[in-house]
Amino acid sequence: MMKKILATIMVLAATLFGYYIIKTYPHRINILFMKSKMEERFQEAVLGVYDREEKIDIRKVKKITHYTIRLNDDDNWRIDSNHIQNLHDTIPVMLTVEMWDPRGLTKTSEGRNNKNVKQFFSLVITNRKNIYIRWNPEMEVPVNLYPWNNRPLPYIAAFREFAQILKEINPEVKMVYSPAGFAGALENYPGDDVVDFASITLNSKAENHLKTKEHKDLGSQITRKLHRLRFINKPILIITSDNAGDSSHHDELIKVAIKKIQENRDIIYSTENFKRPSSQWEGDLDNLKIGLYDPQGELVHENAVNTEHLFISFKQIESGSYIRDMEEVIARNHDLIISVEPAWWNEEKDKNILNRIKNGELDKYIEKFYQSIPATNRNIYLRFAHEMEIPITRYPWQSADPLLYIEAFRYFMQYDHGKDLNIYKIWGPAGDRGSLDWWPGNDVVDFISIAIYGLPDKNISDPNKQESFSKILNRKMFRFRLIDKPIFITEFGVKGEEEFQTHWLREAAYIIKQHPRIRGISYFNYTDSPEVWGDISPPQWTISKNSFSEFIRILNTPLK
Repeated sequence: MMKKILATIMVLAATLFGYYIIKTYPHRINILFMKSKMEERFQEAVLGVYDREEKIDIRKVKKITHYTIRLNDDDNWRIDSNHIQNLHDTIPVMLTVEMWDPRGLTKTSEGRNNKNVKQFFSLVITNRKNIYIRWNPEMEVPVNLYPWNNRPLPYIAAFREFAQILKEINPEVKMVYSPAGFAGALENYPGDDVVDFASITLNSKAENHLKTKEHKDLGSQITRKLHRLRFINKPILIITSDNAGDSSHHDELIKVAIKKIQENRDIIYSTENFKRPSSQWEGDLDNLKIGLYDPQGELVHENAVNTEHLFISFKQIESGSYIRDMEEVIARNHDLIISVEPAWWNEEKDKNILNRIKNGELDKYIEKFYQSIPATNRNIYLRFAHEMEIPITRYPWQSADPLLYIEAFRYFMQYDHGKDLNIYKIWGPAGDRGSLDWWPGNDVVDFISIAIYGLPDKNISDPNKQESFSKILNRKMFRFRLIDKPIFITEFGVKGEEEFQTHWLREAAYIIKQHPRIRGISYFNYTDSPEVWGDISPPQWTISKNSFSEFIRILNTPLK
């Protein structure tokens, strides 16, 4: 009897484990049964193109014949390439190359696939002038459908190596960077020098494996996906899928999306977006801004502190309750970080707040705020409507249409207040996936701010499961590598026992010293808002004087 029970348990466990593997790593199963092959990809036709320079003939683009080359981890890729060789040279061809070997990115970046790549593609693409290569597409979608999903650094290195080999075979080949167009579409971007075109895919296969659809209607999807690629000056191919429905009205939807871009061409979609960081950041720890959000006043009198952080809502602007706080900070001869929150807390959230701001309906609050700032020669670091990209509704401005947010941000920052103030404008995303969707423009941003908190998920109660400062920082700073602005960490915090907090802060100080792009930091020395955490106790980010002193000591210790 016992043997039968054990056998049943083992079968059940094996079944559950198998189900987990299939659901979590479907590509591992696919590889077992997949053979390298080439086939027509008729379900993913090219519908149109957005070309800022208007040099691409849409009629030729729509004639592209699309094939897939699926490559497994075979020693040699033995594939019948007659599909292409039999096509006339005048017919444009797009090859979507999928490398299903789990080690494919590493092997390609290290050059271990070079022999096979040269041998196979020399037969396929030599002498063709109108050939487009999409390599390992839909890489940014957060699913485990493909072995190349969500691995930005290995993907970038492998793409660059693969593109170099193909260009040696045929300099005329057009390399296509091919995200689905999901949030974070540029996190895997390999560089302007190895990309000729880009593409987006409507209702891509990878996105259909997500639990929640980002955009149900195709019009919004086309607009948002093109918006996400506004930092690259490359023609963008718009590709359909077998999940995108009837394509008869797609042309009109594409025209509407492109018209919106053209209407905002001078600001939101200006050529400023194509400027890459050119300067080598030079660190100056002596002038590093060291700040605190410390409403209890426990650490603001420490000698190292030269900056203080205040959060001011429209409700406080209405009452003027924050003015004394500003005056006290300036009296301590400290600089000010002011995070303006366009909301009336403890009241119903105004989901139309950004519209009302950009339409000038709330000018009396904006005017009153600027006029309330005391005359001072201290620096004012002004942050407006922060953490806008997080897909929650903690704040009424979160998860809004990026174009609407950008217009409201620019309106607030460019408001003509008529005062002579040392204001530095801060754009303040949390630094999460897709942050660049809300980038408002070089002319209204002096600093990018990010938030670094140890808890990666609010449901984690064990402080030892917090992420390290360096892991979070590297992930977030990488997302802004296309923007030439310094970083101000306007919020960071860690919870737990004093010993754990001190250890975390030591590492933070050591890492900050190694990043000359960081020009300021501000610790959040308070308890988080209880209403956000529901039944879970809000994190206590407060630290002791000893922990803060140790952080400053490491910060001031020269690197060896």
